[in-house]
Amino acid sequence: MTESVEAPSLLRVDDEPKARFQRLYVELFSDLSGYCNALVRDESLAVEFAQEAFVRLFARWRAVRDPKGFLFLVATNLVRDEWRRQVRQRSLVDRLSRRLPPSASLPDDSTYDLIARLPSRLRAVVVLTYVVDLPLAEVAETLGLPLGTVKRRLHEARAELRVAWEDS
Repeated sequence: MTESVEAPSLLRVDDEPKARFQRLYVELFSDLSGYCNALVRDESLAVEFAQEAFVRLFARWRAVRDPKGFLFLVATNLVRDEWRRQVRQRSLVDRLSRRLPPSASLPDDSTYDLIARLPSRLRAVVVLTYVVDLPLAEVAETLGLPLGTVKRRLHEARAELRVAWEDS
């Protein structure tokens, strides 16, 4: 009979920090997600922010001295980022609605389908440049990107559209 010897593992998790983290999660998750929900008024987004805060805490678990404070700080920053994103999005929609005349010609269905298949980072540049007819500098400002990035993405989008057009 051979004796089973457990091989040492470099991936073994120390049980005490793991247990402390689990207790903290059980204790604070509902409070944290409730806090986020009070700020964003969207339950699924609030849960997502609370989960992300715990993920970030877990990644820095040994270095964080005040886990509860860290969680609420990260959650607050995530909410602020969301608010900024919403303001940018509303601003973009307002600018586009003023810029796009009612008689603007949209691409035909087949072209629109090809554009719709592009990744969103490329699609936004194509739509703002060719459908809304914004100058590249304004596209860059609208998307909050450097002009060079907009030009590169437009180049990538054209290449992808060319390939997709030839395949269809």
